[in-house]
Amino acid sequence: MENNKKVMSTDVKRLCGMAIFVALAVVATILTKWLQIAHLTFDAKDAVITIAAYIYGPLPALAMSLATSMIESLTFGGDTGWFGFLMNFFSTAAFSLTASIIYMKKRDINGALIGLLTATVVTTGVMLLLNVFIAPLYFGLPLFAPYIMNMLPTLLLPFNFAKALMNSAIAMYLYKPVLAALREAKLIEGSAKNMLTFNRNSKIILFTGIIVIAVSAAIFLILLNAQTA
Repeated sequence: MENNKKVMSTDVKRLCGMAIFVALAVVATILTKWLQIAHLTFDAKDAVITIAAYIYGPLPALAMSLATSMIESLTFGGDTGWFGFLMNFFSTAAFSLTASIIYMKKRDINGALIGLLTATVVTTGVMLLLNVFIAPLYFGLPLFAPYIMNMLPTLLLPFNFAKALMNSAIAMYLYKPVLAALREAKLIEGSAKNMLTFNRNSKIILFTGIIVIAVSAAIFLILLNAQTA
């Protein structure tokens, strides 16, 4: 009986933690959706769900990606309908699943960074494929329509790559503070003591994040200038 109560308590804490991350992802989307280039908008929900994926694993990340995309689609997702929902879901799912699967196999700073780098490449590729094969259905265009194909190298590829890079940097910087906060709140096991000390790993994250932010910001600026030219 005591073991059953302990399992139930752990499951409740896990569900509460996942619900918090879904709420944070929705808030992050609202707060960061100000950057728009052509019909594409940046948001930071991929980073939030990826942090959750590092804590809870790939399958919960899939569920949280679905829940977040559904909430966005039914509330402030605009008029893109099923297409917007599909693009949001696959972007978040591809990023968080890829990063967390790699991190599960190598749970250290190298695994986390390799996971984020790989997730950036995979997510960019997935979004390009969706634009090539799914976008024509939504816009009523033939497959490989010049309108879409011409945007691949000049807009879709660099934007999605820069978006994934920026989400990588956000996930890098927020992972330990969020993990410490959840441990302090007793929502996950472990001690928050000494988690936020500035050590060798912190330096790696700091400098890597600076480089990633600089590269992604430069790409966004180039795209913005190209749109206004």
